[in-house]
Amino acid sequence: MDLSGHMTWTPFHMLEQPPAGLSWEDLDNAAYLDDTGHGDLYGGFYAFRMLTIRLIPLMPLAPLFWFPGIRHIGVPVYHWVARNRYSISACHIKPRK
Repeated sequence: MDLSGHMTWTPFHMLEQPPAGLSWEDLDNAAYLDDTGHGDLYGGFYAFRMLTIRLIPLMPLAPLFWFPGIRHIGVPVYHWVARNRYSISACHIKPRK
């Protein structure tokens, strides 16, 4: 479903060390997208927004997520979902220590 054919999903729990400039806590608090493979990282809301133009199933959301000023709503909503993800989803991966 990736238009570029270059995306891979890597749970941060599988990494030996966090990407340069990020801590384990950063990775536990938000998803990150390495858009170029050269260290250009998008985090949280901005990572999801980039996915709306990369993944076919998310494309219908692109006009909403790229609407001017939507970040003022999107960033707090993303943070709320990220903080509460264990209580609103069936995913119960233990946080890395």
